[in-house]
Amino acid sequence: MIRTKAGRSKLAVARFDGEGLSEETTVYNDPGYINMLQWSGDGQSLIFAAERTSGSDVFRFRFAT
Repeated sequence: MIRTKAGRSKLAVARFDGEGLSEETTVYNDPGYINMLQWSGDGQSLIFAAERTSGSDVFRFRFAT
């Protein structure tokens, strides 16, 4: 999770190229309600549950290598 210049938190992923982070991609803009954040076994998908007042949603974001 990172904090934007406006002070808002967001969940983002980025590629590490040995010198730093690049290709940052926002995955979710409301991380205050995220549970069970984890990478899949193959390292290509980010999986998490987001709690909402109407119940839980499960998200899976698959990234190309």
